[in-house]
Amino acid sequence: MLIRDHVGALSSPSVTCDVKPENCILVREADRRCLQIVDLGLAKVTREGLLSRPPWSIGGRVVGSFHYLSPEQVLGEDVDARADLYAVGVVLFELLTRTPPFVGSEYEILNGHVERQAALPSALAPDKRIPERLDALTLRALAKSPDDRFATAIEFDTALVELLRGAGVDVQRSPTIAGCGEVRASLEAWSNFEHERALVEAEHATQLDERWSPLALLLEIAHSANG
Repeated sequence: MLIRDHVGALSSPSVTCDVKPENCILVREADRRCLQIVDLGLAKVTREGLLSRPPWSIGGRVVGSFHYLSPEQVLGEDVDARADLYAVGVVLFELLTRTPPFVGSEYEILNGHVERQAALPSALAPDKRIPERLDALTLRALAKSPDDRFATAIEFDTALVELLRGAGVDVQRSPTIAGCGEVRASLEAWSNFEHERALVEAEHATQLDERWSPLALLLEIAHSANG
C-alpha cells in the first residue's frame, strides 16, 4: 500500500468533516495504489479564503456521519484538522475490529463520542493479536480532547508507519511534492494580508514543481482584483 505522506502537509487549511470508509477509495498511480478521500461536500476552510472572506462555520449544527464525528463536532464547537484525524482513528478502529467504537441509537453513538472511552481494539478482536502499540495509537487518535490526539496527519502517519515497519511490514511512501512548505507559507502570508510575500512564495513553489503554477496564477489574479 502506498501512503501519500504529502497529503498531511496540504491538509491544514481545511477540514473534510466527513472522513468515513465510503469516502476513502483506492486509486492506482503508476504501479502503486494509494488512498484518496472523495466527496468534500462538507469540507470547511479553517483560514481566511483567498479573497480574505471569513471562514465557513458549522454554527452549532451537527454535521457529518454520526459514527465518525469527533466530540467537538457533536458539541457544535469549532473544529480543525484534528477532527478529521479523530475520524481516521474511527476508520482504523473499524478496520481492526470490524465495528465502529460506538454503536446503538443515534443518542448512544453521539454520547459515546463525547463521554465514553473506546474499548481496546485487541479486546474486541482477540484473534487478530493486535499489538499494544497499535491499541495505544488507535486510542490516541480517538482522544476526547483534540490536544491529546496527533497534532497533524504527518505525525499520525509517521507513528503508524514506524509501528508497521517495526512489525516487519513493508510500507512504501511516495516522495513529498516539492514546494509544499512554500505553498503553506504563501497561503499563511495571504491570510495575513501579506500579499506580496504570498506571491513570492507561490512563485518559488512553482519553480520547485510546475504543478503549483495554478496557485501562483490564482494569487496574481486575486491580488490584481484586490487592487
